[in-house]
Amino acid sequence: MTQTRSTPREIRINPPKDFDGSSNTLRGFLLDVELYLDLNEEIYNSDKAKNMYLLSFFKEKEALLWKNQFLESIRAYGKFMWPAHHQLKDMIRKDFARTTEIEDAITALEHLKQGPKPISEFNIDFKLLLGKAGKNTNTSDNFLIRLYSRAINSKTAEKVITMDNPPTTLEEWMEKAAKFDSNWRRASALLGRGLPKGHEQKSKRQWNFSRPAKDPNAMDIDALALEEKEKLKRAGMCFYCKEGKHLALHCPKKGNKKQEEPKKALKGRDLYTQIRSMTSELTEEEKEALYEIAQEEGGF
Repeated sequence: MTQTRSTPREIRINPPKDFDGSSNTLRGFLLDVELYLDLNEEIYNSDKAKNMYLLSFFKEKEALLWKNQFLESIRAYGKFMWPAHHQLKDMIRKDFARTTEIEDAITALEHLKQGPKPISEFNIDFKLLLGKAGKNTNTSDNFLIRLYSRAINSKTAEKVITMDNPPTTLEEWMEKAAKFDSNWRRASALLGRGLPKGHEQKSKRQWNFSRPAKDPNAMDIDALALEEKEKLKRAGMCFYCKEGKHLALHCPKKGNKKQEEPKKALKGRDLYTQIRSMTSELTEEEKEALYEIAQEEGGF
């Protein structure tokens, strides 16, 4: 008597949730798919069956768009030329991870600020994130230019925007901004002016080092001073000159010290000569930045 092999029945458990292209759910989605396929390996026993089951959950947003383009790419002569199942999963991981990297880079660009650092350093940070976003500086993309203009210090951005011929590409924006920023920093250094409020550099890191052990044979200066003062006090003598019967407050020898003469403020031709000397090596643009800062501070 011939025995007929029974057709395997699919064991139905909670299926994977629909995938919309979000990298945050990608790992969990693929694990749920593999769990279901492993449980029903007798039914999904080919690359074609496994791939079709996986793609059946690509129903929304980026995932649906990706599925449609993928199916078009493997269709030939009215048939689908399916890759191995592990290859399909590798493609999905690569493409959707890349999408996330770009999104993360754009988000970082939106929150990036120049702060107190020179714009030459800031431009490097901006370009690195730009590369991760799949972009470059040779672009006229208004969105990226707007991000950059908002990220740099407002004074510098204002200078670039109000130029007679403002830049039209991100690369030109970076070049002009770097020039204005450099001029401003040189002029500020010349006037001894610090960074504007809110742009101060953070204090340097401090380390705590243990002090060397005190030499027991060393003379205790503080103890000696106290002992000497006590003797002077008992003798009714001055703490300052150690002579005479008067208080240190009224010691006549205190007036013998030479008083430091206050520095005289430069006026007239002397002041003009000093300013000319300070600005003689500056370029015209640096001089302009210097005069602007001086006006903000109330003039020379």
